[in-house]
Amino acid sequence: AMAAVGAWWRDDAWWAAQTTTDGPHAGKAWWGWGSVAELRAEVEAHAGGDAAGRLLRPPTVAEAATLLPAPRVGVDAMPPELRRLCTAAPFERLLHSRGRDMIDVIRNVRGCLGCAHDLVAYPETEAHVSALLAACGSLRLAVVPFGGGSSVVGGVNAPSEELGFAGSVAIDLARMDRVLEVDQASQCARVQGGVYGPALEAALKSSGLTLRYFPQSFEYSTFGGWIATRGGGHFATGPTHVDDLLQSVRVVSPAGA
Repeated sequence: AMAAVGAWWRDDAWWAAQTTTDGPHAGKAWWGWGSVAELRAEVEAHAGGDAAGRLLRPPTVAEAATLLPAPRVGVDAMPPELRRLCTAAPFERLLHSRGRDMIDVIRNVRGCLGCAHDLVAYPETEAHVSALLAACGSLRLAVVPFGGGSSVVGGVNAPSEELGFAGSVAIDLARMDRVLEVDQASQCARVQGGVYGPALEAALKSSGLTLRYFPQSFEYSTFGGWIATRGGGHFATGPTHVDDLLQSVRVVSPAGA
C-alpha cells in the first residue's frame, strides 16, 4: 500500500481518500500538516514527476485503517449519555494519534502507526468534559487533550501500552470553539479552549481588537493548546508569549473544575 504507483499525486480519488467529509476536521489530511487541497498543491509543485514524488506514497485512510491496532475499548463502553460524543472511526483515530513533528509525519507516510487512541470524544460543554473524565477514570482509560493537533513534541500522541492503561481517549475541543464575550472597555475576552487562531482573530477584529499572537501553527492550533503549551508567537521578542496575555483560566481536571 505504501509503494509508489505511477503519479499518485495527480490522482483525484487518491487525494479524496486522505480525508473525511464529516466532522470538524473534514478536508484535513490524516497524515500531515493542513488540508488535502494545500498538501496537494505542495506535493504537485515539488514532486516534479521524478524520484522525489515516487519515493513514498502515503496510505489512504482505508489502507491505514488496516494498520491500526484494534480498539481496546468501544463506544458502547462509555455511559449512554456520552456515546453520541465518541467515535472510533479510522480517520478520527488516525488524525488524533499523532502530532505534526517531522518524525510523526514520516511515520504516517510510511505506514508505521504504532500506538493509537481507541476513541475520540468531542465534548460540547464543560459538563461533557467532566463526565468524560469521570467515565475514563472509572474505566482506567488515559485521556489526552487535543486542540488542533499541531504538536511537534509528542503532546497529542497516544500513550504506550506499557503504561498499563485499559485504553486511551483523545478529547477534542473543536466543538467548544466560541468567543463568549468581548469587553472593549477592558480589552478582555472570554474564550472557549477549542477556538482556532483565525476564528479568534476575526471575532476580536469585529471589536477593533487583536490578540497579537501569531505562532507558526496559527491556522491549525487552538487557544487552549496555546495555553497548555505556554506557547510563543513570531512576535515573541516581548510580551507576546500567550501567558503574558492571559488573565485567568477555568480548568476541568479528574478532581473537578
